[in-house]
Amino acid sequence: MDAAERRAIEWDCQQTLTRFINCLDARRYRDLAALFAPDGAWFQGGKPLRGPAAILAALESRPEAPSLVTQHVVTNIVVDIVDADHAEAMTYLTVYRHDGAVEAGAPAPLAGPYMVGVSANKLVRGSEGWLIAEKRTIRNFERAGGKQGGAS
Repeated sequence: MDAAERRAIEWDCQQTLTRFINCLDARRYRDLAALFAPDGAWFQGGKPLRGPAAILAALESRPEAPSLVTQHVVTNIVVDIVDADHAEAMTYLTVYRHDGAVEAGAPAPLAGPYMVGVSANKLVRGSEGWLIAEKRTIRNFERAGGKQGGAS
């Protein structure tokens, strides 16, 4: 594999992971689920949601209020290529969250990050591009008051 092929894989994997976060924040859950391999797993609370259908069902059944605003910031993305069809990626994740009324057009109040963690990802090349085979996030810092049920 030459340098151009490596860069293309790294770029495509980064785009898949960025799309995942963008879909999560925009509540485009169907698009988010489509980013997973058919047997892909997203670990939530140590338990896997396995396959796009299970991931979509779990996201659509979330009890969050319509006033919940989240913003996930992904940084320090490193993609390690295993072979032409498999890669692993690590990202840092900072989550901002507000649950409450916000005046139309106004920004949500900011009290600092809700959570900071590291996400470990395994990706696999599918017939239509790179898909998430496994996603696990470790919460290294969390706002005082504990978890509020948000996915990360």
